[in-house]
Amino acid sequence: MAQIRYGAAAVLASVLLRPDPAGTGQAAHLEGAREVPRWTMPGEPRTVGTVTQITDGDTIWVSGVDRPVRLLGIEAPEDPCECGGADATAYATEMLQGRKVTISTDPTQRTHDRFGQLLAYAVLPDGTNFSLAAAEAGAVKAYTEKVPVEVAVEISTAETRARDGGHGMWGPPCYMS
Repeated sequence: MAQIRYGAAAVLASVLLRPDPAGTGQAAHLEGAREVPRWTMPGEPRTVGTVTQITDGDTIWVSGVDRPVRLLGIEAPEDPCECGGADATAYATEMLQGRKVTISTDPTQRTHDRFGQLLAYAVLPDGTNFSLAAAEAGAVKAYTEKVPVEVAVEISTAETRARDGGHGMWGPPCYMS
């Protein structure tokens, strides 16, 4: 597995971990962790399925979907050798591999790109939009092709927080600009 340079505690605290008031042994809330805002899906849910494969930090395969899902609003370094590329893929794998997600299109966007990939959001059962969480962690950049996605401002704001905090690709060793 690629070495993750995000500082596992910071990523887990800011994105993955939620309070465990019932004491179930699930991930516990860390002191000072920033909760990613819950998100309401703008489009009709396309399907609920399990993430079966991670292509890279912004493309996944989901059971019940016959083509790759290109995640909306974000852009990950594609090449594993590019600074942040392997880390973006590792982050997506940590967050999504084997987990149930709701795949939701965005009413402001086409449903497929020129390669035939489904353009959609992946939303975890707790309401976490992966695109927002990945931008917050610094694993991806905010991305707009022609028309901004419905949550472009939120994704851009999450990226700015990651950049200002030096998280993920915005910190060492990449210092992306």
